[in-house]
Amino acid sequence: MPYYISDQNPDCAGWAVEKEDGEVIGCHDTKQSAVDQMVAVSIAEEMEPGGERNAEEAETRQVNLEPPAYFRASARRGLRWVEEGYAGDGLLPKTIREARAMAEGNVTADKWVRLRAFLARHMVDFDAPAAKQDSDDYPSPGVVAVALWGGGGTRRSAQRALAYAEGVVARLEAENEGRTKGESLSKLETREFEHGIELREEGDSMTLSGYAALFNSRSENLGGFTEQIAPGAFTRSLKSRNDIKLLWNHDTGAVMGSTRAGTLTLSEDERGLKV
Repeated sequence: MPYYISDQNPDCAGWAVEKEDGEVIGCHDTKQSAVDQMVAVSIAEEMEPGGERNAEEAETRQVNLEPPAYFRASARRGLRWVEEGYAGDGLLPKTIREARAMAEGNVTADKWVRLRAFLARHMVDFDAPAAKQDSDDYPSPGVVAVALWGGGGTRRSAQRALAYAEGVVARLEAENEGRTKGESLSKLETREFEHGIELREEGDSMTLSGYAALFNSRSENLGGFTEQIAPGAFTRSLKSRNDIKLLWNHDTGAVMGSTRAGTLTLSEDERGLKV
């Protein structure tokens, strides 16, 4: 198994010498000292040094749903923090189960989609004083949650993980472009859902309308925290030219509507995000 150097390993503040699976051999303050150790251990085991790892290389090598080594290392670190009592209250059992699966190299397509959204929302967690590595209260519950989702223990490692997740989701969307739920959707009955979401069958088609998010309303417990969306939260996104898709159960292979295709419309009013 070759050895690599990386400045993104969640177990090192500086440069790490790591195995292919992300296990840390040593942490270093400088790149040169990390290179020296990588070369030394590689020579001792009669193998070629692996070189430097970075996000671009990982993106090239990973063409499936298997998480890169630094995601697995992050999940393991998060699980250790949970065992040490840093997670706080309200951590969901599902988050623990998925972190264990990630540590073993297993991430589903649905998890990648949710992972991208989670990391994007929680970059602000690194603004907290307890999220700083030199704080006596580090790691904060927010940092523990980010680590369990593969984002490591720093803003930089979380940004790297987010960039990779965005690439995975983009490839999934491209791969599944044009696929629909088909027969299973056509058999849905008309039903009123929470927050006024309604499905209607009109001739040979189905129409959904209601609110995807309500302003000034507390969410359920999301693993130690709740969210409340402020009016205007979607204004900038709605003005962008980005394609927004409506997915069946977070499945990127089941696109029910798209703003670019004209089959999905979104707008803000005083109540929330209307669909």
